[in-house]
Amino acid sequence: MTRTSAGRVPGPHSDASTTWWPHGSDLTAELPDLLARLEPRRGPVHRLSYNIDEWPAAARTFDHRGHRVRLDGYHYMRPHTVDVLGVDGHWLHLRVVPADIDGESAEQRWESEGGAEPDSDQPER
Repeated sequence: MTRTSAGRVPGPHSDASTTWWPHGSDLTAELPDLLARLEPRRGPVHRLSYNIDEWPAAARTFDHRGHRVRLDGYHYMRPHTVDVLGVDGHWLHLRVVPADIDGESAEQRWESEGGAEPDSDQPER
């Protein structure tokens, strides 16, 4: 498994899941890279929901390329997930591989969850 920030990025009207393997555990530090990879195919992001127990406290909003992204942390969110809402109203559900996990464990987890190798044209981390 190659380490990518966003594996398969579905088209603008798809709600298919993808997997995100961030570099670290600071959500606001990770967002510019994630959003830069998602927005060319999905458009601008309006809101990002995350499990507040898995990420240190983040600001309620985040400015990205001239627009504000709302950040909503919830205790009830499924572990290791992030949901992204585009300004067009379409949702994207991301499975999150913890940043501190090693490559072999990440691959085992990916395979156990029914994942597939990301498209080869995706940039490596």
